[in-house]
Amino acid sequence: MCVSMCPMGAITMRDGRAIVDPGACTGCGVCEDECPVGAISLA
Repeated sequence: MCVSMCPMGAITMRDGRAIVDPGACTGCGVCEDECPVGAISLA
């Protein structure tokens, strides 16, 4: 869910894990809100 919701396309899935590209991430927080398992935190 978080991969498809990221407006910057900064998240990909690899081996069942969400990988965030820090160079593409703007810190908007959409992924944190949409992650179904709470695996992404911007804190």
